[in-house]
Amino acid sequence: MFSNKELKREAEKDQQKIDEIMSLIASSSRSVPRTEFKIMAKEKKTYMMLLCQPVFFACFLGEVMRLKDEEGISPVFLIIFIAVTVLILLYEFFRNEKLACVSGDTLFIKKNTYPCDQIDYISAYGINYINVYSHRKRILSFGMTASGADEFVKWAKFHEIPVEQTGDGDLTAGKKALITAAGMLVLAAITGGFLWLCLR
Repeated sequence: MFSNKELKREAEKDQQKIDEIMSLIASSSRSVPRTEFKIMAKEKKTYMMLLCQPVFFACFLGEVMRLKDEEGISPVFLIIFIAVTVLILLYEFFRNEKLACVSGDTLFIKKNTYPCDQIDYISAYGINYINVYSHRKRILSFGMTASGADEFVKWAKFHEIPVEQTGDGDLTAGKKALITAAGMLVLAAITGGFLWLCLR
């Protein structure tokens, strides 16, 4: 389990990087970017995994207490525990995959190529996310804490691609509240189901 100091240190590093990128966006000067670089998802334990650890620990402790006078562990608990663990590992794998790469004046996303003159604009919304649009369609979205995010902003400004700083992007306040509430309900349902299986 990570300590509060470690979590605070990680949060401070993330905030520092976000502040640097926001300064780059607001600056009128243009910095020369690297010729080639990749945009990678955050290469460390995600906050989702950190939030799940206490839930797993509570479920495991509850199961051990229930079976303290018996031998073995409930097969149902093991199946659920393994399944959720595998899902989180898969999530971690895809979080660390390459989102895109830049070479010269071209952006590569999977099998698609986008020369800089085909990119309409970049939207930096909220305090963390960057969206890239081509032909009025969003082609890429990533967090400012992603590896290569700062170089991408430099690249966009160097090639005179408009970088817009907006509030909440494509989401209205109502939609954001609805998504947040739905996420909290799902997490509460999963936690409740785990505890019910372990403590019944």
